[in-house]
Amino acid sequence: MKKILALLAATLLATSAFAQDDNVIVSSKDGVVSLETVSHFGWGYHFVKSDDFKRAGAGQFFINLLNLDIRPAEVFGLGLGVDAKFDYFASKKDSFYLDGDKKIQAMPFAEGYDKTRSEINVTSLSFPLLAKVYFGDWHVSLGAEADLNLWGHTYNFTKEANVRTRVTERKAKLETFSYGLIAAIQHNDFGIFCKYYPKSSKILPDGSVDFSYWTLGLAFGL
Repeated sequence: MKKILALLAATLLATSAFAQDDNVIVSSKDGVVSLETVSHFGWGYHFVKSDDFKRAGAGQFFINLLNLDIRPAEVFGLGLGVDAKFDYFASKKDSFYLDGDKKIQAMPFAEGYDKTRSEINVTSLSFPLLAKVYFGDWHVSLGAEADLNLWGHTYNFTKEANVRTRVTERKAKLETFSYGLIAAIQHNDFGIFCKYYPKSSKILPDGSVDFSYWTLGLAFGL
């Protein structure tokens, strides 16, 4: 997870260098339609509900790659985006692992360790579709997003005495698509968002650990 965060920080530094004023690549003369690259990024915390494991922490980072805004009226608009998204779900009580079918399972850690932590990590492309209502510098957005789930892996860390063990299992089986609902409020380049992904959205296929989650987070313009 630390390597991912370091890579994301480097990406933000690199992209913000050119995204300040030059991120609009297409705009109609009347301003109704605009297409931007790297327009915003955000971080959220997952509130997870699951009968299969005891959660210790969960979160999401995303960075926008492409954003299309259509604003036919002063107070109303539509937005369609493409985001790179990174989700993790962690537990200190249960260990995530891949079974013979590459499905993610959970089992309690063995007794005797001084420290334990396990994670599910998922990388996806997200496609949010939002209806927006504008109030001056503010706007409220409601909509949904579909995720194209690309890669998944589990990570396990244990510490016993002075011996630390780290194990990563890659190529976890994921559902091709999952989906969620979004609500957000934004003022200029700062926003607060809430998402809900039901169990039926199925990031992981049947036979894997199962969960639903809410996400509360912040978004920032670039």
